[in-house]
Amino acid sequence: MKVFRVVVDSYPTADGKPFTDQPDEFWQRVVDHHNDGLSEDVIPDWVPDISEYMYTFEPQHIIPPQQRGAPISQDEQGYPLLVVPSLTRRHFFARHAAKARVDQLIEWGCVAHVESADIGPWT
Repeated sequence: MKVFRVVVDSYPTADGKPFTDQPDEFWQRVVDHHNDGLSEDVIPDWVPDISEYMYTFEPQHIIPPQQRGAPISQDEQGYPLLVVPSLTRRHFFARHAAKARVDQLIEWGCVAHVESADIGPWT
């Protein structure tokens, strides 16, 4: 049996920090300019088409598992408007789950890869 670890070598952000460490104001500008159709010069080149990452929620709405991430911008009711990839979980027991997370991070401009290791005896 193996364990798979997602490793992010670099983030495309100006400060090199994860997406969730960017100021809320940055993401709010991205959302506002996207909604207004003014993406030129404000939305960095590394941000993909955020249409598929934007949501408006009713309280009973559940985010599909493949689209979970860290909610960044929030509307006046406190529901996420933009969900960006996060790496709150680094270790996976299924290679396809780790690979899916890496693929999403790469789509957002990260340099990332999957490492694997055999699991030793449990104590």
